[in-house]
Amino acid sequence: MNDILEIINDLKEIREAVKNNQSFYIEIDRKIGKYQKRVDEFENANKPEDNPDLTWGGTSGYSL
Repeated sequence: MNDILEIINDLKEIREAVKNNQSFYIEIDRKIGKYQKRVDEFENANKPEDNPDLTWGGTSGYSL
């Protein structure tokens, strides 16, 4: 739920930037980068090499 509230606040900031004739493209790119970084971190945290096969010999089905 906090992520949704954060996105809403970010969109409000972008709306204000547009309203005040600021360079909203820069603001949008900053927000996209922020969330892309989170996605990349999530995807990299779940790579198979980070979760080694802990079964005996990799085939028995019993965890050590």
